[in-house]
Amino acid sequence: MEYVCKRAEGPPDDKQVEWMLSRDIQLAFMEATEHLAKVCDLPPRIMSIPVTFNKPIYGLEVPNLTDFAGPGVILTIVFFLAVALTSGSMLAERNEGILERSLVSGITGTEILFSHVLVQMLIMMLQSGMVLLLGFLVFGLTIKGPVGWVICLTLMTGLCGMTFGFVVSTICDTDRTATYLALGSFLPMVMLCGIIWPIEGMHVILQWISYFLPLTLSTEGLRSMLQRGWGVESPTVYAGFISVATWIAVYLTTSILLLKFKKG
Repeated sequence: MEYVCKRAEGPPDDKQVEWMLSRDIQLAFMEATEHLAKVCDLPPRIMSIPVTFNKPIYGLEVPNLTDFAGPGVILTIVFFLAVALTSGSMLAERNEGILERSLVSGITGTEILFSHVLVQMLIMMLQSGMVLLLGFLVFGLTIKGPVGWVICLTLMTGLCGMTFGFVVSTICDTDRTATYLALGSFLPMVMLCGIIWPIEGMHVILQWISYFLPLTLSTEGLRSMLQRGWGVESPTVYAGFISVATWIAVYLTTSILLLKFKKG
C-alpha cells in the first residue's frame, strides 16, 4: 500500500491530485479488506482501522466539487445574465438620443434607472428561477437550508448584476467597450470569489481583494445555507445579504451620479 501511494506522488504542482489519489486508494483498500473479512467469516472490525468516522455534522461524508462550486456557479450565472440584460439598455437609449430627451423633459436619472429595474426585474426573476431549477432538479445540488432565503439571496444577486450593468452602460460610450468591460470583470470574479478555489488557499493579498468583490460573501452565505442548513441568523449568511445590498446601493448611486454629471 505504501509503495502504491509513493508511486502516486508527482511534482509539487500536482499536490492536490496526489492527495485525492492517495485518499481514493486508501478508501478502496479499506473496502477490499472489509470484503475479505466478510468472505472469511471474520468480524469486520479485525481488518478495519481503529478509528470510527461518524456521520458529519455539516456537509457530505465525501465532499465533491459539484456541491462546493455549485452555489458560486449559480450566483455567477445569475449575476452576469443580469449584467448582459441591462448593460446595453441604457447605452442604446443614450446613443439614440432617447435619454437626453427624457432628461430635458424633466425626468430625473433616478426615475429612469428605477423604471428600467422594474421593467427588467421580471426577466431577471425568470432567469434566476431557471438557473435554480436546473441546479437542484437536474444536477442534484444539496439543499439543506431554508429555500425562501436561498431564493431571496439569488434574486438580490441578480438585482446586483442589473445595477452593475447600469454602471457599465453609463461608463462606456459604445457597445464594444461595454462588452469588453462586462467580460473583463467575469474572470476575476470567478477566480477570486471562492467559487472554484477556496479563499483560505489563496495568497493573503488575494484574500483581501476577494472580500471586496460582490460575489465572495454571498457565495459563502449560499454555500452555508445549502450544505450546512444555516439560516439568516448566522453571521456568514447575513454577511452575504449585507454585502449584496451594499453593492446594489453603490452601483445605483454610481449610475445616478454618472447620468447626472457625465458629459455627452
